[in-house]
Amino acid sequence: MEKILVVEDDKNIAQLEIDYLNSSGYETSWISDGAKVIGELRQNSYDLLLLDLMLPNVDGYEICRSVRDEIDIPILMVTARTESVDVIRGLGLGADDYITKPFDPSQLVARVRSHLRQYHRLKGENQQHAETKETHEKIWGYDYVSDAATVSVHINRLREKIEDDARNPQIIETIWGAGYRLNS
Repeated sequence: MEKILVVEDDKNIAQLEIDYLNSSGYETSWISDGAKVIGELRQNSYDLLLLDLMLPNVDGYEICRSVRDEIDIPILMVTARTESVDVIRGLGLGADDYITKPFDPSQLVARVRSHLRQYHRLKGENQQHAETKETHEKIWGYDYVSDAATVSVHINRLREKIEDDARNPQIIETIWGAGYRLNS
């Protein structure tokens, strides 16, 4: 599951972003204080940063500059500042996208998905991972909303019902990196 750090001082906006991202299958964390962002990014691994500009203690521009110097992740600025100079400055400091408030939460999720896809493609990340993900999307549908562990939970419940020893399954076998196999 891809992890996103939401940096937003407005609790209502942050909760809206988090709700939509979580329901789209992303894991999210939230920080409202600009001074805590770099430390959080150094301690924990994130796949994308959603960054407000107007934050207490350290503004989004400074955070963007610092992140670009140290960490290679997509940065999407989400801000009420709409002046051309603000957009140009944000993109010039290394932001990958600039989303103005108010925004459509569905479009925000679509941009997050697009930037993550592009980032992984540019990084030349594991082709097998991409193929596996495409196969999940073919099975469940592109917009399916669920926890990534849904299938494993159901498999475990089945094993408890049909296996002699659910911890050492013989009938439903796990194939690492691929899925499950039914043995006769």
